[in-house]
Amino acid sequence: MTTNAKAPIDHPLLGRVLTGRLRFHNMSLRSAAPLIGTSFNSIGRAARGEPVDLATYTLVCHWLQLSMDTFMIPTEERES
Repeated sequence: MTTNAKAPIDHPLLGRVLTGRLRFHNMSLRSAAPLIGTSFNSIGRAARGEPVDLATYTLVCHWLQLSMDTFMIPTEERES
């Protein structure tokens, strides 16, 4: 499945999954940032469920080993 560039991202869900993974690995945002490949501030935004740029979104999904589609809001939910 390819990522729909127009589909909105469920940023709060991304934040919850990222935060849970960091807790599971007993990692801080600061220690995770270089492993993920982006800045501490960008990881902090993602962890708080705030919108992030596409590059950060891609890196976080890759680090989580999850498809980018995992956090896309399906069209059906957006239209209701």
